[in-house]
Parts: sequence; structure tokens; C-alpha cells
Amino acid sequence: MPGTAKIIVQELNGTRKEYPSIYDLELMDFDVEDENGDGIFEPGEHVFIRRIRVRNIGGYSLLLILIPMDTN
Repeated sequence: MPGTAKIIVQELNGTRKEYPSIYDLELMDFDVEDENGDGIFEPGEHVFIRRIRVRNIGGYSLLLILIPMDTN
């Protein structure tokens, strides 16, 4: 059924935050490597992005309130 939802997180101090998703990924680090490993990026050479580190900075708390949204 079509519709939308949002996640409302209530902190222990009573403040609320709204999130469209439980995920809010932040890129922390990554390595870029050239195809032949000589450290020189040449035209036509493949480049590899490896060891990608992300962290989820999406919030959550002890109390999670799910409120159904109107689908009309």
C-alpha cells in the first residue's frame, strides 16, 4: 500500500527528533588505488575505491514512537 512513514525519537529529556529513515550514513574514510599499484593514476587505468568506512549517525533512544501517517 502506498504511503509514507517517519521515525520520531524521543530523548530522555523529552525532546523529539524526526527521521525519514533509521539510517544516516556518514563517510568516514576510503582508500583509492590505481590498477598496477605504482601510485600513479594514468589515463585508461582502472581506479579502485577500497576499504570504505561509514558510520550510522542516525539517532535512536530507549523510547521509539511509531506513528502511522495518513496515506491519502
